[in-house]
Amino acid sequence: MNEFANEVMEHPEVIESFNQYKSVWQQAYEIDIPDNFTISDSAVKKQARAFKSIIKLDKNFHIYVHGNSDLILFY
Repeated sequence: MNEFANEVMEHPEVIESFNQYKSVWQQAYEIDIPDNFTISDSAVKKQARAFKSIIKLDKNFHIYVHGNSDLILFY
């Protein structure tokens, strides 16, 4: 879980917020989320195709990214 948080969220304040939310969610639903899990390669591939090419800001307002989308930072 720590590796996932560091890799995906990167910023300490976001990671702390995620951990707090996870804790509250586990208590509310009385479910234990395991610290170890595998990430589906096919799900990552499928999401990567559309994730960085279209940024949806509002209903009927989209930003289409053409070119090197790796240079765009998401917070």
